[in-house]
Amino acid sequence: MSANEETRAADLCWNCHDDPGRGHFCRNCSKIQPLQDGRTDFEILGLPRRLSLDAGLIERQYHELARKFHPDYFRTASPLEQEISQGVASALNTAYRKIRDPIKRIETLLLIEGINVESMKKRIPPHLMDDLFRIREEIELVRRGGGTPENSERLKQDRKNLAALLAGLEETLKALSGEWDKIAEDHGGKLSSAASGVLDHLASALSEQMYLQTTLREIDGVLESGT
Repeated sequence: MSANEETRAADLCWNCHDDPGRGHFCRNCSKIQPLQDGRTDFEILGLPRRLSLDAGLIERQYHELARKFHPDYFRTASPLEQEISQGVASALNTAYRKIRDPIKRIETLLLIEGINVESMKKRIPPHLMDDLFRIREEIELVRRGGGTPENSERLKQDRKNLAALLAGLEETLKALSGEWDKIAEDHGGKLSSAASGVLDHLASALSEQMYLQTTLREIDGVLESGT
């Protein structure tokens, strides 16, 4: 059997050996199907690849699918079906944890589109570089016990400023999410160059948010230890 034939055979229903479709159950014999390679977290939950998803829709979709793959439904099924159901149930739980959180949802989309989220977490926002270097020096000074009350007061003010920036970034991410959804809705699977631009802006805003959140946690840590 050639490689193409093996791939084709693997894509067929294990029970009726016909094309099962893209659902969790074969469209011909209704038997549960293992997850196909390349299935995204959005697809696992049966949701469109959108960012401004309604929280209630995500909850309903997850719980409906979770009931279908509950162990009670497969107690008398074959060992293969039990194994498949456990694998799908585990994938559903993982997908749900990612998609229900708006920020993790953006991370998931960026990864699907080939943007490495992990590499962004330590990327210093260029337009804030001078302020953040100064803040880091203040943090290290206070952490080593060499800080003065003035250092702590500056860090408290820095915390307020960073919190305000984070609030603005949340609004930016919401607006960009809406832009992505509109482009995806208008163009479907054939995304335009505008989609790439939105993805780049999403990645940049998310990277800045991650870095500022890390800096805020560090400020909180040294201020709490100094009280």
